[in-house]
Amino acid sequence: MKLYVIWTLISFPLSVYGYILSGNSWINCILSYIKYFFFVGKLFQSYHLWYLLAMIYSLVFILILVHCNRGINSMLLVGVMLYAVRLGLEYFRLNTDAFPMLAPVVGIYEYIFNNGNIFTGMLYMCIGITVVEKRCCFSFFASLVLFITGIVIKYTIHSELGNIIASSCFFMMVLNIDLPQFPFYIILRQLSRYMYLVHLICFSGYTLFIGNFNHLGVDSFVATCVLSLAFAVVVTAIQKRRIRRSTTH
Repeated sequence: MKLYVIWTLISFPLSVYGYILSGNSWINCILSYIKYFFFVGKLFQSYHLWYLLAMIYSLVFILILVHCNRGINSMLLVGVMLYAVRLGLEYFRLNTDAFPMLAPVVGIYEYIFNNGNIFTGMLYMCIGITVVEKRCCFSFFASLVLFITGIVIKYTIHSELGNIIASSCFFMMVLNIDLPQFPFYIILRQLSRYMYLVHLICFSGYTLFIGNFNHLGVDSFVATCVLSLAFAVVVTAIQKRRIRRSTTH
């Protein structure tokens, strides 16, 4: 929650800039900001933060289930149900002519949650919990085959199903890699976190600087990587220095 709130506020100037570009009234912009902050997570140039919001909603459901003494199977079942409801409402949205009686419900759902991506997080989190806690992990070769199968399914049969299979099996592939313990992995993890959080801000800053906002190209990609990595290195170094000072004192 802290990460989501802090980085949404850091991206606030970009959100304001986006609303200025939209030309909407200030009342509509305020209501839109409230909606996207609480129910969508995809504010202007901070679209990637939606998964943090999805994790917050997921953790609320998980805490409720834990409080009710429910186990991992119940969590996974709720994750599947939420995902299924989201897929069902999306299907009805795309086929409103065939189901006119559901149009008001679908309309309200779409108005509040857009495509409902925040309800997908619990399924992925619970799959990860199930794989780790119950040790139901395929071998590396089997995971690789299923990962490739998921990619094929994504682009040929069903995008959502392919995403679930591919991402879950990629997670299993990583679990099968026996990496030796090395302190630098912690630093790499910190760098990747800050690069994830700041990369769209760096992209926006660079494209504004060159006078071609939202320009996509090799130069934008390289600049975004370099700037976000530099930011991550500086922040990580500052954090390490603070930790050393606190331990010495």
